[in-house]
Amino acid sequence: MTGLETIENLSYLDTSEVTNMSFMFAGCGNLRNVKFSDLNTSNVTDMSYMFAGMTDPDNKNEINLDLSNWNTSKVRDMSNMFFNYAGGNSIRSINFGHIDTSNVTNMTAMFVYNDSIENLDLSGFDTSNVTDMNSMFLGDSGLKSVALANFDTSKVTSMISMFGYCSSLVTVDVSKFDTSSVAAFQDMFISCASLENVDVSGFQTSTQSEFSGMFKNCASLQKLDLSQFVMTNFYSSMLEGCRSLSSIKTGSLTRFDVGVPNIDTTSGRYTGRWIGENTGNTYASSDAFMTDYDGSKPDTYIWEGYPGKDVTVKYENQLGNEIHASQTITGYAEDGYDAITENYKLSIDGYDLDTDNLPANAKGQFNLNIPQTVIYKYNRTAAKPVTVNYQDSSNHAIHDPKIITGYINDDYDVSTADYQLKIPGYDLDRDQLPDNLTGKLSDTAKTITYSYKRAESAGVTVSYQDLDGKTLHADQHLTGKIGDSFDVTTADYQLAIEGYRLDKEKLPTNMTGELTDKEQTVIYQYQKLPATAQPVTVKYVDLAQKQLHADQQITGKVGDHYDASTSQYQLAIDGYELDTRACFKTKYFTGLYA
Repeated sequence: MTGLETIENLSYLDTSEVTNMSFMFAGCGNLRNVKFSDLNTSNVTDMSYMFAGMTDPDNKNEINLDLSNWNTSKVRDMSNMFFNYAGGNSIRSINFGHIDTSNVTNMTAMFVYNDSIENLDLSGFDTSNVTDMNSMFLGDSGLKSVALANFDTSKVTSMISMFGYCSSLVTVDVSKFDTSSVAAFQDMFISCASLENVDVSGFQTSTQSEFSGMFKNCASLQKLDLSQFVMTNFYSSMLEGCRSLSSIKTGSLTRFDVGVPNIDTTSGRYTGRWIGENTGNTYASSDAFMTDYDGSKPDTYIWEGYPGKDVTVKYENQLGNEIHASQTITGYAEDGYDAITENYKLSIDGYDLDTDNLPANAKGQFNLNIPQTVIYKYNRTAAKPVTVNYQDSSNHAIHDPKIITGYINDDYDVSTADYQLKIPGYDLDRDQLPDNLTGKLSDTAKTITYSYKRAESAGVTVSYQDLDGKTLHADQHLTGKIGDSFDVTTADYQLAIEGYRLDKEKLPTNMTGELTDKEQTVIYQYQKLPATAQPVTVKYVDLAQKQLHADQQITGKVGDHYDASTSQYQLAIDGYELDTRACFKTKYFTGLYA
């Protein structure tokens, strides 16, 4: 129905029991805006040719298929489903979403000759039961990318012309293909003129596998790994027309026929010979390589080039001094070199690569006559600091820390007077000096701790003088650690000196304080007393102050001690008891004669 432009209300078409939809929309090249997603496909088993030949010869129409909602769990045949047998362009894109293809066995010619499709995402396809992928993408000349990430090809027996004539395809990932059941590889990539890279190193092949024309006319293909191919028969014209193929990895069972064009020597870049990268084995021409290779010297064979001048990679600091041994890159003239890789853009201990000034010629081509130099510049790497702490024996900080900064591998030395500080009141504990007093700065922070003991003070001298400065008693000395407190206000220091009385109106102001590194003197002054003391009178009275007994007197010298608390003075008086409470309130019950 080539004139059909639209189908309305497709959702009302009850296809719930339909099992065969083959050719259903074949040839309907003028359909526009049809909601194919409304179709119920839950029981369909055959979708072969379903959208075949949907072609607009005038190239005016554009069909974008959305099949993402389809239930295709029972479909077994999708062969030729989008086969564009009439030529021309209509289907531009297909959205498969997560379509269920787990029961499909036949995908032969599924997308054949769809010139307008540029991208296909088939990563949701389950191909675990597919046996035939013959011509699956044949003639899709506009196809630039196809996602095959989850393709399971373990049951596939034929891949004939699978990607044949996909002339816009630059690369395709078939590296995970399981080809253990595939017997037919003929024309698999034939005339993929833009194809530069294809990894077939993991292909499993057998003595019955056919390879005829497999890469024929892949004019842009640059390298192939055929080392696992079993090529005893059926490989005619396999590499015919591969004029850019400059690297072939061979195995012991790899064989060729004459087909790879001879190397173009007109540029002066290549000698025309093939050479093994590891064995050094050479073949004089492509014809000789194709006919003479017998599997005895497997290797990666490349076009032999004329040697280019070396590229020297240097490593310098900002002063132009070399900080690492230079490296040399060798290769053939006009071949590319790459000094941007980790092998050349080095990490050097103690230095940071100057990424703001990378060499412009880090990537280029070997020159036939002129050596080249690539220079990487480096800056010194800032190190983590070394912190010098100062602590007392209780691990308390007694001075602000000192910080040492610099660059990795710089020397540091904290054994000097600049770091072994003299701290007032403390002495450096040289029995506990740290082990890491010297070393090199690194990318790890370090801590060095000096321990200090409290220093001996100069002490305090307590002097005893009369009002004229005459010494009345031997000095007393207090010693201890700097910072310790002292107190000479006690009786141990405010001495009783015979014939003298401490002048409490002239007490020194420094009777208490802290010991320091400077000697301190405390001077007590005494007044001289008369030689004979006034008597001490002991009276005996009742609570009404009536005298009960004759007074007693205690006599002595000035400054002598008296004591009226003994039985000699605390008399037993008939009819009375001593009121000890009142007695002890007496101010001068004991004391010194005055």
